[in-house]
This record gives sequence, structure tokens and C-alpha cells, in this order.
Amino acid sequence: MIFSYAKQSIGAVGVASSAAYDAPQPEEFENAWDLDGRKVDVVYRTINPAVRLATFVDDLISLLPERNSPITNLKKGVQGYLFAIPPKAGQLICERLDFWHRSRNSSPRRSPRRCRTKLHGTLS
Repeated sequence: MIFSYAKQSIGAVGVASSAAYDAPQPEEFENAWDLDGRKVDVVYRTINPAVRLATFVDDLISLLPERNSPITNLKKGVQGYLFAIPPKAGQLICERLDFWHRSRNSSPRRSPRRCRTKLHGTLS
């Protein structure tokens, strides 16, 4: 599971739809990285409007690792591409996104789908 985090909000959730494979650098990166690399196909679902991390950051911080975390103890995001997070942190994010969605959507909804945490969640 991949959580897309930008502008202090989670704006999309993605699921890898392929294993990593060799791929050339995308043309739009204009030699920003090595010419050859790895790629993973991802299917994203946009969250509109995006959910501000500040609404649950206090609960999330205690579940994140002390080193290589996407969020500092000062509740600031860390500039980076992908961060591995523990399954419990990914589960909390899924629960908060689902709660937020249900509170904004007045139409009836079946019971929420369980967030699968077999793969570590990531913030990007």
C-alpha cells in the first residue's frame, strides 16, 4: 500500500500492481537520476479532498520508527520518495482515511474494507 503525501495531506492511496522490473528513466525526469532503474506499476485512488495529516498525526507518530521515518517528532514531514512504515502505522492511516470518507459521505456504505498490511505502507 502506498500513501501519497504532499502539501501536508494524503491525497491518494495506491496499490502496487506489478513486481519491480528494470526500466529506463522517464523522459520527464531529464537525467535527474541514473538512466536505468527499477519501476513498479501502481494503481491509485484519489482522495478528494485530501485528508490533512494534522487530524491524526499525534496518534501516528508513536507508531513510526525513530530512524528513517517520514514524519519527525516535531510533526514535520521529511523530504523523500518512499518510506517503509510499520503495519500498525499503515492500519491507522487506513482507518483514519476510511473514517474521514464515511463522515463526508452521507450515502450508506457497506462495512469498511480492511486495510491489508501484509506489505508495509509507505508515504511518498
